[in-house]
Amino acid sequence: GEESSTTSTDRKFMPMSAGQIFSVVRKNVFTTKYWLGEALERFKCELMLLVVNWIPVALNIVVLGWLAQGPFRTIAFSRHKGAEEPLRDLGFEWIAALPENARWTAETVMHVSFIATLTFVILVPVLTPYPHRKNIYFAEIVIQVMSLISVAHFLRFVTFVGTSLPGPADHCKPSYANYKVPDTDIKTILFRKSGPQDLNCGDLIFSGHVFQVTAFACTMTHFRDSLMWFNIWFKWSLVSLQWACVVAMPIMAVAARNHYTVDVVVSLYLAPLMWIASRQIYASETLKKISERFVRPLQPEWALRYLERKQYVFHTVRSVASLCELSHHNRTFDEDRRDLEDHGV
Repeated sequence: GEESSTTSTDRKFMPMSAGQIFSVVRKNVFTTKYWLGEALERFKCELMLLVVNWIPVALNIVVLGWLAQGPFRTIAFSRHKGAEEPLRDLGFEWIAALPENARWTAETVMHVSFIATLTFVILVPVLTPYPHRKNIYFAEIVIQVMSLISVAHFLRFVTFVGTSLPGPADHCKPSYANYKVPDTDIKTILFRKSGPQDLNCGDLIFSGHVFQVTAFACTMTHFRDSLMWFNIWFKWSLVSLQWACVVAMPIMAVAARNHYTVDVVVSLYLAPLMWIASRQIYASETLKKISERFVRPLQPEWALRYLERKQYVFHTVRSVASLCELSHHNRTFDEDRRDLEDHGV
């Protein structure tokens, strides 16, 4: 009895390293054609989820792509009153200003965080089956994060328009060569976009860059087990990189003199609180009832039918996840292989 128990325990398939996973895929049950076919089906499923949720997608594109980049900033700049000396700030006293030719590094921190988050939120659910088996879809994650940042931009607009602070950046000083407060006519407000020759001022409290980096870090931390299930070291390395960006972004924003200390501090505590609140809202019955009553009639029936047809496939076909992550279901490696063979793999 003891020997059979030991044998059963030894047969349980334990989590693998990334190299071992590749070896299993290459040597055992999968072919390139099958893997690509499965990835394509998952990609189609994600596209259909975006189509079904076209209303929040469209609203977020309007807010993030137009309102936050144009009208909100233009109104803020029109209310900006420049000053040759910035307000007294503890961060400016502690952190030396970056040289003019090195201030691009502040943007780089946000780009690293954004690219890392977007890459794994999109690629992992498509290229591996485990997230879909846990009902984790990149379409839903992207919509939730976009909605959170959209709400944050509305809060930023109310805050920095309500109280206009003199910008600490050099281009926000009246003596700067290209400093020019924009007009307040409707055309300028609706269609002006800031650029290298027309930089923006006045959109200070709170920092959008710090808010976004912190929101990305919260997202990757929450979904780390579902998105990076294949390697524990890789998982924690990426999560650590995200939180390193959270530490670096406020320092770089202050060093570049893009923001005051108050701007970055507010973002650091507001982003996690709003992220937690948004998760609760998305899981609430109230939102589900509102969605069922007002959004459901506007969703394309053909996309809903497609998702209903494919649901069985995503919940029954076992793939790399079956071979590597089902030890907690007391499934053995041989049992998973037999399950794959039963599905004609």
